[in-house]
Amino acid sequence: MAKRTFRKPESIEEEQVTRAMVARFLAVRGLTEIRDIPERNGQTIRANLPSGTPIVARVKLCWRRGGDGRNQERHTHYSAAQLLARVADGDWVGTISRKMEREASRDVTHLLLVQRDGDAITLAALIPVTSVVAIWTRQRDVSEELARKGMLGRRRKNHAMNGHSPTLWLQDDRGGQAVADVLWNFPGVLSLTDNQPFATETALPEEVRNPDAYVEGACRTISVNAYERDRRARLRCIEHHGLDCAVCGFRFGVVYGPDAEGHIHVHHLQPLANAGGEYVVDPVADLRPVCANCHSVIHLGGRCRSIEEVKAMMASALHRKD
Repeated sequence: MAKRTFRKPESIEEEQVTRAMVARFLAVRGLTEIRDIPERNGQTIRANLPSGTPIVARVKLCWRRGGDGRNQERHTHYSAAQLLARVADGDWVGTISRKMEREASRDVTHLLLVQRDGDAITLAALIPVTSVVAIWTRQRDVSEELARKGMLGRRRKNHAMNGHSPTLWLQDDRGGQAVADVLWNFPGVLSLTDNQPFATETALPEEVRNPDAYVEGACRTISVNAYERDRRARLRCIEHHGLDCAVCGFRFGVVYGPDAEGHIHVHHLQPLANAGGEYVVDPVADLRPVCANCHSVIHLGGRCRSIEEVKAMMASALHRKD
């Protein structure tokens, strides 16, 4: 890796340490056939997802967190990765689009954004290159709106427009988490770490997420007994069954527009609390997409009604109206 004169030796060493951790981290997360390819100014990973899908990911390291004492605590409140050093002629969207087209022409399918803290990778997002422009644009717009409403305090600089550098955000606990949430909630984005919330939907007891494996139902104590849930199982369910509610046919994106597309609850046909511990979930056979209203009715009164039961309730109510 070529040393750049504007960087301190400590910064280069920290980068090398992080890059050396990536392949092992991915293996622990269930990826296989991993090839770590060092490049002159970066790193590319070829691997298979746990589903077997092959990916080619360009690794982007997040800003190095440093300092000590209060400074260290402040630094851990945010995380972001630079997409490019600078934009051309003020054309932010065009410059990012051309960069992603060049990546795609090299068979790159994803960007892998990685944040390391100490001896652990604490945040990692796998982002389709085809979604990067849309995510960056939405983060820019959300940041602008937060600033307009005075929710960022004295900060006026747009999150996505870091000087001349387009930037994607994974975390901002200083009032700008809504910007980072754009990325985590965007359809097709995968979190490879277990401490990142994925959606703004209300979590029922069966909906505490854990992206480790398709094994679900391990009880752990939060403030009530909750049952762990797999992010990849959710995505496989949606891939097969779609985004329409299995009970009423409601689709968030159709009613609320593109910002809501991809938002849906996923319901376990067999309640995790009744599973008697861990069990291997079949995302196609055991899970169904349902809207928030229907999901609430399924569990109304502490029961777990079948989808057919709730459909019958709706039909009966409509019949009485007639």
